[in-house]
Amino acid sequence: MRRQLAALVLFALASACGGDSNPTNPVVGIAGTFNLVTVNGAPLPYVGTNDTEFKYEVISDTYVLTDSRTWTETFKYRFTDKKADTISVTELRDAGTFTQSGTNIRLLSQETDMSGEFDGSALRFVLNGGFELVYKK
Repeated sequence: MRRQLAALVLFALASACGGDSNPTNPVVGIAGTFNLVTVNGAPLPYVGTNDTEFKYEVISDTYVLTDSRTWTETFKYRFTDKKADTISVTELRDAGTFTQSGTNIRLLSQETDMSGEFDGSALRFVLNGGFELVYKK
């Protein structure tokens, strides 16, 4: 139960925040693959939880954005149950549309509503709870 909660919390963190959705107007320059490089300034793997019983780490998170305002995400985490001496790796996927106005970007799906900034080569999101995620092309 704790394992699922930890995974859902971190996945929810990557799915929080607020625009307009129009997938038919292309956005020039933003298309590409963005890989998560830091969480709160720390490189991956990011350790979200590490106590005497469990360790939860973000291994990777990748967004692929298209000129037609669609995106896909692949999020991978590792969960270590120290008492059972087991390690599992789980991959989660999401997809949706995005809007962009200047440097502001908003990702939308049934699971995600996340706003951030695009500086021409990187995406930056500051999530509820103060988590800062930086993705680079």
